[in-house]
Amino acid sequence: VLGSSQFSGSQAVTLYCWHAAGVEAAVRGVGTAEARAGLGCHPGGWDDLRTTCPSWWACDADEPLADGASWDEMSRRGVEVLRAHPRQSVEVYVRGLAREVAGPGTDTVRRFLGVGPSPLLAAALFTWNVGVWVLASIGAVVGLRSVRQRAYWGFVITLAVYVLAVSGGANAGARFRAPLVPL
Repeated sequence: VLGSSQFSGSQAVTLYCWHAAGVEAAVRGVGTAEARAGLGCHPGGWDDLRTTCPSWWACDADEPLADGASWDEMSRRGVEVLRAHPRQSVEVYVRGLAREVAGPGTDTVRRFLGVGPSPLLAAALFTWNVGVWVLASIGAVVGLRSVRQRAYWGFVITLAVYVLAVSGGANAGARFRAPLVPL
């Protein structure tokens, strides 16, 4: 209908305005906001083309967000940046994965509670995070030692590793751990 094979434009935005911008920032030695502006993205990541519209986007269309070819172009350009800088792409991905796994999540909790930066909050959340990972590790060991349920726990652990792996990158954070909590 929209002239694109993509199910959603969020993948293109994540790839281009987050991952590619993170790589561009690392390559050029600038901040992420400046790298995003250089790519034609809003400094905050995305604003539905309200204030920033890339020059290659169909900005003058009646419904610019419905232009499938523009979403495809955004994805293509994002992949192009990542391929051009493989070392920086891996570095940005690994930093995001580390934030996702070990980050205490203070930014999300601060916004939710409406409070400013707090070392006490960061320490409490970090302690909670360590406790959760320790208990998860103990559970994984106990589960894998069970001969009858080894395949089940192997599947659960593989699923958890998969979720972590596919959600790493420039925009990763502690909130991406949420799907793992029930596991």
